[in-house]
Amino acid sequence: DYKKLEKKLHKEQLKLGKKRARLLKEGRKLCDCRNYQKQRIKVARIYEKIRRKRHDFLHKLSRQLVNNHDVLAFEDLCVKGMLKNHYLAKGISDAAWGTFITFCKYKAEWAGKTLVQISRWYPSTQTCSVCGAKTGPKGAKDLGVREWVCPECGAVHVRDENAAWNILLEGVRMLAETEDARWGEVLERVRAAYSSVVLNEPNRWDAGVSLDGEAGVYIQDGDSSLGSAVADEPTAPRKMVLQSSNVECTFTAD
Repeated sequence: DYKKLEKKLHKEQLKLGKKRARLLKEGRKLCDCRNYQKQRIKVARIYEKIRRKRHDFLHKLSRQLVNNHDVLAFEDLCVKGMLKNHYLAKGISDAAWGTFITFCKYKAEWAGKTLVQISRWYPSTQTCSVCGAKTGPKGAKDLGVREWVCPECGAVHVRDENAAWNILLEGVRMLAETEDARWGEVLERVRAAYSSVVLNEPNRWDAGVSLDGEAGVYIQDGDSSLGSAVADEPTAPRKMVLQSSNVECTFTAD
Protein backbone atom coordinates (compact mmCIF):
# COMPACT_ATOMS: atom_id res chain seq x y z
CA ASP A 1 0.00 0.00 0.00
CA TYR A 2 2.85 2.37 0.79
CA LYS A 3 4.37 1.92 -2.66
CA LYS A 4 1.06 2.55 -4.40
CA LEU A 5 0.43 5.66 -2.34
CA GLU A 6 3.99 6.87 -2.90
CA LYS A 7 3.57 6.60 -6.67
CA LYS A 8 0.28 8.46 -6.46
CA LEU A 9 1.83 11.09 -4.20
CA HIS A 10 4.74 11.58 -6.58
CA LYS A 11 2.36 12.04 -9.50
CA GLU A 12 0.20 14.59 -7.67
CA GLN A 13 3.23 16.47 -6.37
CA LEU A 14 4.52 16.87 -9.92
CA LYS A 15 1.19 18.39 -10.92
CA LEU A 16 1.31 20.71 -7.92
CA GLY A 17 4.86 21.79 -8.72
CA LYS A 18 4.01 22.57 -12.34
CA LYS A 19 0.98 24.62 -11.31
CA ARG A 20 3.05 26.54 -8.77
CA ALA A 21 5.85 27.27 -11.25
CA ARG A 22 3.39 28.50 -13.88
CA LEU A 23 1.54 30.77 -11.45
CA LEU A 24 4.72 32.26 -10.07
CA LYS A 25 5.95 32.89 -13.59
CA GLU A 26 2.71 34.71 -14.35
CA GLY A 27 3.01 36.72 -11.13
CA ARG A 28 -0.29 35.48 -9.69
CA LYS A 29 -1.02 34.84 -6.02
CA LEU A 30 -1.31 31.17 -5.06
CA CYS A 31 -4.07 31.82 -2.54
CA ASP A 32 -6.31 33.23 -5.29
CA CYS A 33 -5.96 30.27 -7.67
CA ARG A 34 -8.67 27.68 -7.03
CA ASN A 35 -7.12 24.92 -9.17
CA TYR A 36 -3.83 25.21 -7.28
CA GLN A 37 -5.61 25.05 -3.91
CA LYS A 38 -7.58 21.99 -5.03
CA GLN A 39 -4.35 20.25 -6.03
CA ARG A 40 -2.69 21.24 -2.74
CA ILE A 41 -5.57 19.73 -0.78
CA LYS A 42 -5.34 16.53 -2.86
CA VAL A 43 -1.65 16.17 -1.99
CA ALA A 44 -2.38 16.84 1.70
CA ARG A 45 -5.05 14.12 1.73
CA ILE A 46 -2.59 11.57 0.35
CA TYR A 47 -0.12 12.49 3.10
CA GLU A 48 -2.88 12.07 5.67
CA LYS A 49 -3.83 8.67 4.26
CA ILE A 50 -0.21 7.49 4.48
CA ARG A 51 0.01 8.68 8.08
CA ARG A 52 -3.21 6.91 9.05
CA LYS A 53 -2.14 3.66 7.39
CA ARG A 54 1.19 3.75 9.21
CA HIS A 55 -0.42 4.44 12.58
CA ASP A 56 -3.04 1.75 11.98
CA PHE A 57 -0.29 -0.83 11.36
CA LEU A 58 1.70 0.31 14.42
CA HIS A 59 -1.37 0.24 16.67
CA LYS A 60 -2.28 -3.28 15.57
CA LEU A 61 1.28 -4.59 15.93
CA SER A 62 1.83 -3.01 19.34
CA ARG A 63 -1.52 -4.34 20.57
CA GLN A 64 -0.66 -7.84 19.35
CA LEU A 65 2.71 -7.79 21.12
CA VAL A 66 1.28 -6.47 24.38
CA ASN A 67 -1.62 -8.94 24.40
CA ASN A 68 0.53 -12.00 23.64
CA HIS A 69 3.65 -11.29 25.73
CA ASP A 70 4.27 -10.45 29.36
CA VAL A 71 7.79 -9.10 28.77
CA LEU A 72 8.83 -6.76 25.95
CA ALA A 73 12.48 -5.79 25.52
CA PHE A 74 13.54 -3.04 23.12
CA GLU A 75 16.79 -1.33 22.24
CA ASP A 76 16.91 2.43 22.76
CA LEU A 77 18.05 3.31 19.24
CA CYS A 78 19.31 6.75 18.23
CA VAL A 79 16.93 7.26 15.31
CA LYS A 80 18.14 10.79 14.57
CA GLY A 81 21.68 9.51 14.12
CA MET A 82 20.54 6.57 11.98
CA LEU A 83 18.76 8.93 9.61
CA LYS A 84 22.13 10.37 8.59
CA ASN A 85 22.68 7.22 6.54
CA HIS A 86 21.01 8.32 3.30
CA TYR A 87 20.82 4.77 1.98
CA LEU A 88 18.61 3.66 4.90
CA ALA A 89 16.97 6.91 5.96
CA LYS A 90 13.72 6.35 4.05
CA GLY A 91 13.24 2.82 5.37
CA ILE A 92 13.99 3.95 8.94
CA SER A 93 11.53 6.84 8.66
CA ASP A 94 8.79 4.57 7.28
CA ALA A 95 9.27 2.17 10.20
CA ALA A 96 8.46 5.00 12.67
CA TRP A 97 10.42 3.28 15.44
CA GLY A 98 9.96 6.06 18.00
CA THR A 99 6.18 6.11 17.50
CA PHE A 100 6.04 2.33 17.76
CA ILE A 101 7.90 2.34 21.09
CA THR A 102 5.53 5.02 22.41
CA PHE A 103 2.49 2.94 21.46
CA CYS A 104 3.97 -0.16 23.14
CA LYS A 105 4.82 1.78 26.32
CA TYR A 106 1.37 3.08 27.11
CA LYS A 107 -0.37 -0.13 26.00
CA ALA A 108 1.94 -2.19 28.24
CA GLU A 109 1.23 0.17 31.14
CA TRP A 110 -2.51 -0.16 30.63
CA ALA A 111 -2.30 -3.97 30.45
CA GLY A 112 0.07 -4.30 33.41
CA LYS A 113 2.81 -5.84 31.27
CA THR A 114 6.57 -5.33 31.63
CA LEU A 115 8.48 -3.26 29.07
CA VAL A 116 12.21 -2.68 29.39
CA GLN A 117 14.58 -0.69 27.17
CA ILE A 118 18.27 -1.53 27.09
CA SER A 119 20.99 0.99 26.39
CA ARG A 120 21.80 1.88 22.78
CA TRP A 121 25.46 1.26 23.62
CA TYR A 122 24.88 -2.40 24.46
CA PRO A 123 26.71 -4.47 21.76
CA SER A 124 23.75 -6.64 20.79
CA THR A 125 25.09 -7.36 17.31
CA GLN A 126 28.71 -8.02 18.30
CA THR A 127 27.96 -10.31 21.24
CA CYS A 128 27.56 -14.06 20.76
CA SER A 129 24.27 -14.98 22.43
CA VAL A 130 25.67 -18.42 23.39
CA CYS A 131 29.06 -17.73 24.99
CA GLY A 132 28.96 -13.94 25.37
CA ALA A 133 32.16 -13.27 23.40
CA LYS A 134 32.22 -10.04 21.38
CA THR A 135 33.22 -11.65 18.08
CA GLY A 136 30.37 -10.53 15.82
CA PRO A 137 30.19 -7.87 13.08
CA LYS A 138 30.83 -4.33 14.27
CA GLY A 139 28.84 -1.23 13.39
CA ALA A 140 27.84 0.12 10.01
CA LYS A 141 31.06 -0.98 8.30
CA ASP A 142 30.03 -4.65 8.68
CA LEU A 143 26.36 -4.06 7.87
CA GLY A 144 26.58 -6.44 4.92
CA VAL A 145 27.49 -9.37 7.20
CA ARG A 146 24.16 -11.11 7.83
CA GLU A 147 25.46 -14.47 9.11
CA TRP A 148 28.59 -15.28 11.08
CA VAL A 149 30.20 -18.07 13.10
CA CYS A 150 31.53 -17.43 16.59
CA PRO A 151 35.21 -18.50 16.70
CA GLU A 152 34.99 -19.09 20.46
CA CYS A 153 32.11 -21.59 20.67
CA GLY A 154 31.39 -22.41 17.00
CA ALA A 155 27.76 -21.23 17.15
CA VAL A 156 26.23 -20.22 13.80
CA HIS A 157 24.30 -16.95 14.06
CA VAL A 158 21.93 -14.97 11.89
CA ARG A 159 22.73 -11.33 12.60
CA ASP A 160 19.21 -10.09 13.41
CA GLU A 161 18.18 -13.17 15.39
CA ASN A 162 21.34 -13.06 17.47
CA ALA A 163 20.82 -9.36 18.22
CA ALA A 164 17.18 -9.96 19.15
CA TRP A 165 18.16 -12.70 21.57
CA ASN A 166 20.84 -10.54 23.16
CA ILE A 167 18.31 -7.75 23.66
CA LEU A 168 15.88 -10.21 25.29
CA LEU A 169 18.57 -11.67 27.56
CA GLU A 170 19.85 -8.21 28.56
CA GLY A 171 16.30 -7.04 29.27
CA VAL A 172 15.58 -10.03 31.52
CA ARG A 173 18.97 -9.52 33.23
CA MET A 174 18.06 -5.91 34.00
CA LEU A 175 14.75 -7.09 35.46
CA ALA A 176 16.61 -9.66 37.60
CA GLU A 177 18.74 -6.87 39.09
CA THR A 178 15.90 -4.45 39.79
CA GLU A 179 12.95 -6.64 40.78
CA ASP A 180 12.78 -10.18 42.19
CA ALA A 181 14.75 -13.41 41.93
CA ARG A 182 12.35 -15.19 39.57
CA TRP A 183 13.75 -13.23 36.64
CA GLY A 184 17.20 -14.69 37.25
CA GLU A 185 15.76 -18.19 36.96
CA VAL A 186 13.94 -17.26 33.75
CA LEU A 187 17.15 -15.79 32.34
CA GLU A 188 19.15 -18.96 32.91
CA ARG A 189 16.47 -21.16 31.37
CA VAL A 190 16.13 -19.00 28.27
CA ARG A 191 19.90 -18.90 27.77
CA ALA A 192 20.31 -22.66 28.28
CA ALA A 193 17.46 -23.58 25.91
CA TYR A 194 18.59 -21.22 23.16
CA SER A 195 22.24 -22.29 23.44
CA SER A 196 21.25 -25.94 23.16
CA VAL A 197 19.30 -25.38 19.94
CA VAL A 198 21.92 -23.14 18.31
CA LEU A 199 24.82 -25.47 19.07
CA ASN A 200 23.14 -28.80 18.38
CA GLU A 201 20.68 -28.03 15.60
CA PRO A 202 21.57 -24.70 13.98
CA ASN A 203 19.47 -25.40 10.87
CA ARG A 204 16.47 -27.01 12.56
CA TRP A 205 14.00 -24.72 14.30
CA ASP A 206 11.24 -27.34 14.48
CA ALA A 207 12.80 -28.77 17.65
CA GLY A 208 11.10 -29.14 21.01
CA VAL A 209 13.04 -28.70 24.22
CA SER A 210 11.67 -29.67 27.62
CA LEU A 211 13.43 -28.08 30.58
CA ASP A 212 11.32 -29.32 33.50
CA GLY A 213 7.76 -29.51 34.69
CA GLU A 214 7.42 -25.75 35.10
CA ALA A 215 9.24 -24.49 32.01
CA GLY A 216 9.05 -25.51 28.38
CA VAL A 217 10.39 -24.32 25.07
CA TYR A 218 9.09 -24.94 21.58
CA ILE A 219 10.74 -23.64 18.41
CA GLN A 220 9.03 -23.92 15.03
CA ASP A 221 10.39 -23.16 11.59
CA GLY A 222 8.22 -20.87 9.47
CA ASP A 223 8.49 -23.34 6.56
CA SER A 224 7.76 -26.42 8.63
CA SER A 225 4.62 -28.42 7.90
CA LEU A 226 4.44 -29.64 11.50
CA GLY A 227 1.61 -28.35 13.64
CA SER A 228 2.22 -27.00 17.13
CA ALA A 229 0.58 -25.41 20.12
CA VAL A 230 2.47 -22.22 19.39
CA ALA A 231 1.13 -21.59 15.89
CA ASP A 232 -1.73 -23.18 14.01
CA GLU A 233 -0.65 -22.19 10.50
CA PRO A 234 2.35 -23.97 8.94
CA THR A 235 3.58 -20.61 7.59
CA ALA A 236 3.71 -18.97 11.02
CA PRO A 237 6.89 -17.07 11.98
CA ARG A 238 9.58 -18.72 14.05
CA LYS A 239 8.62 -18.49 17.67
CA MET A 240 10.21 -19.53 20.95
CA VAL A 241 8.22 -19.55 24.17
CA LEU A 242 9.48 -20.13 27.69
CA GLN A 243 7.04 -20.33 30.56
CA SER A 244 8.03 -20.25 34.21
CA SER A 245 5.42 -19.75 36.93
CA ASN A 246 3.44 -16.71 35.77
CA VAL A 247 6.13 -15.35 33.47
CA GLU A 248 6.18 -15.84 29.72
CA CYS A 249 9.00 -14.66 27.46
CA THR A 250 8.59 -15.02 23.71
CA PHE A 251 10.98 -14.45 20.82
CA THR A 252 9.55 -14.18 17.32
CA ALA A 253 11.47 -13.72 14.06
CA ASP A 254 9.72 -13.26 10.70
